[in-house]
Amino acid sequence: MNDADFLRWLADSRHRRVILAEMAFWFDGVTYGIVYLSNAPYITRPTDSPPNRRYHARIAGIGDFGSHINPATLAGEKHAQIGQIELDNPDGELDFMLRLVNEGLPTKFFIGDATWPRGWFRQVAVGYALRVRAAGEDQLIVEMIDQRLLIDASVEGAEITSGPEAGRRWPLVWGGATNLQPRLLDAAALSYAVAGNFSASTELHDVRDNGVSLGAIDDAALFSGDNLALTANAGTDALTFAGHGLSNNDVVLVESTGTVFGGLTAGARYWVVGVAGNDWQLSNARGGSAVDITGTAFTGTMSFKRFRYMDNTKTAGTIQLSASPAGQITVDVQNGLEQYPFDLARRLIVTYGEGSADDVDAASFNSADASLVTRLGSKYAIVGLVAAERRNLTDLLEQLLLPLGGWYAQDYDGKLRAGLVSPTAIQDQEATRALTIDDVLQLASYENLQIPFGGVLLLARQNHFPQTDGLASSLDAAARAAAARPWREEYEAGRATGVMYSGYDADWWNHHPTAITVTMESALSPQFGTGAPVSRATSEVADALLEDARPWRQYAVVRVGLEAWDWRLGEVVNFTYPRFGCEAGWKFRIVRKVVDLADMSIELGLLTQRTPDTTTSDYP
Repeated sequence: MNDADFLRWLADSRHRRVILAEMAFWFDGVTYGIVYLSNAPYITRPTDSPPNRRYHARIAGIGDFGSHINPATLAGEKHAQIGQIELDNPDGELDFMLRLVNEGLPTKFFIGDATWPRGWFRQVAVGYALRVRAAGEDQLIVEMIDQRLLIDASVEGAEITSGPEAGRRWPLVWGGATNLQPRLLDAAALSYAVAGNFSASTELHDVRDNGVSLGAIDDAALFSGDNLALTANAGTDALTFAGHGLSNNDVVLVESTGTVFGGLTAGARYWVVGVAGNDWQLSNARGGSAVDITGTAFTGTMSFKRFRYMDNTKTAGTIQLSASPAGQITVDVQNGLEQYPFDLARRLIVTYGEGSADDVDAASFNSADASLVTRLGSKYAIVGLVAAERRNLTDLLEQLLLPLGGWYAQDYDGKLRAGLVSPTAIQDQEATRALTIDDVLQLASYENLQIPFGGVLLLARQNHFPQTDGLASSLDAAARAAAARPWREEYEAGRATGVMYSGYDADWWNHHPTAITVTMESALSPQFGTGAPVSRATSEVADALLEDARPWRQYAVVRVGLEAWDWRLGEVVNFTYPRFGCEAGWKFRIVRKVVDLADMSIELGLLTQRTPDTTTSDYP
C-alpha cells in the first residue's frame, strides 16, 4: 500500500481503524522483546514479520501524543505531551507486565485496517515507558514520556582521582572558551587539566597568571638567528645565542623558514635546561636530560618563541607551568576549529544521551545550521560551550539553541528533529504541505501574539572566570575592564525602522508597553581569539532576533484528520482559508502537533508573521 492509498483509506470514516501498540522491554540486558497490544482483535498473517502474532486486544484508552514549541516566545522553548495507555485486565492476563523492565524503551503506535497485513500499517506516534501500574484489579496503566527521558542525562568530565582537586571533574570544552579555570592536577609538577575531551584539533591560545599572559600563541618570537648568530655544539648538546633571555624551565617553540639543527623538530616545544651565559640546552621533560643534537647546521632562519608553560592540550588535555603561579591561572582554549550550534547539539545528544545516533535525525540538525549560517553569516554561527562541572544535557541544549530561536523535539517516529522558529523567513520558504478549509475539522483559534520585545542586547563569548581582585598591578585599565566583564561581546540590535518593513510607525513599536529591550545570554563565540572585547556593536545577529519579534506574529490552532499523521514540526504549510487574510493562501510554520488517537484527529499549531496595516485611517 502506497501513501496515497493509505491517505484515501484514512479519509473514509466507514473503515474500522485498528491501533497497534508494540511495547519494548528488556529480557536479558542486551536485547529486548515486544509486548503486542491493540484496541481490536488482530493477528498477523503467516507471511508477516512476526508471523501469526496475536495482539492482546486490551487497549481501552490512549492519551494524546504531541510536541509543541511555545509560540509566545522566540526562544524555541519546547514542550511535550505524551499520553498514557489504559489496558483492560479483569482476568489478570496482563499481570506479567508489572514484572517487565521497560523504563526508557519505546512503545510504537501504528494504525491500519483489521484486514491488512502488518506491513501496511503506518506508525503515527511513539512514547517511552516510564512505569506500569495497576489501577485496581481491572486495569493497567502504562505511563509514557517523550525523548526527554533519554536526554535527561549528566554531562561531565572524568573525575580527578588525586591531587589538590581530587573529586572534581575535568572541564569539557567545545569550541572557544575564554578565561577558563583549569584544574590543578599535581602541585609539584604544576600540571593542570584544561579539556577532558581534547583532540588533535585542540588549540591553546593563551595562559594567564593573575591576568598576565605567560605567552600567547600569537606573540612574536623572543629571538631568531641565522647560522652566524645561532650555533649548536653536538658534543655538549648546547645552543648558543648572545642575549637569548631564556631561563631554566622556560618552554620554547622552535620554528624555521627552512631546516633546523639535527635532533630538533620544527614546530615542536621543548623545555629549557642547562642555561649558562649565552648557552642553553633543550629537553623533552621539565628539568630532564638534554636532547641529543646531531647536526649543527640549519637553513633559513630559526626562531624561538618563549612560553612559561608546556602545551600538552592536543595529546593529554593539560598544561604544565614553568614556575609556581603568583595567583589565579586561566586559559583561552579552542576545542574544535568550528562548532555550529545544531551540529554540536546533535553530537552531545548522541554522546551523552541514553539513545543512539539512530534516535536523531542528523539531516534536520545540519539543515538548521545551514539556515543559521545563511541568515547570520558563518562567523556569527560559531559557538563555545563549557561543562566545567556536572551539567544536565537538556540545559546545555537549551543554552546552545534557545537564544537563536532554535528548537528540537520528538517527531511521530520517535526521532529528535531540530530547526529554527524564524517567523520572518516563512514566506520566503517553499511550502511542503497544503491545508484548505476542506481539511479543517475545526479552527479553534486565530490570534495576534503579544510583542515579546522591541530591542535586543545579545551577549556572547562568555568570560568563564570574571576577575576584579588579585589582578597583576602591571595590567592597564582596559585589560582590567576586560577581565571583569562576564561577557566579552555585546551585540545590540538597531532600533526598529522602516528597513524592517515599509511604512510602519517604528516609534510606536519601540514604546509599546510590552516592547522592552531584552538581554539574551548565548553560547555564541564569534570573535574568540581576537583579544579585545566587542562592546555593544550593532550586529545582524541581534537585528535578526529583533526582526523575528516584529508585529504581528500570528498563531492559528486547527484540528484536522489523521491524514496529517506524517507532518512534522518545522514544516511550512500553505494555509488557504476564507478568513483572516488567508483567502489566497498564506504560509505558516508547524510549531505544534498533537495526535489524538481516541478522536482520530490531529491538532496543529501554525505560526506566521504579517505586516500590520498602517495605511488605512478608517474602516466601515
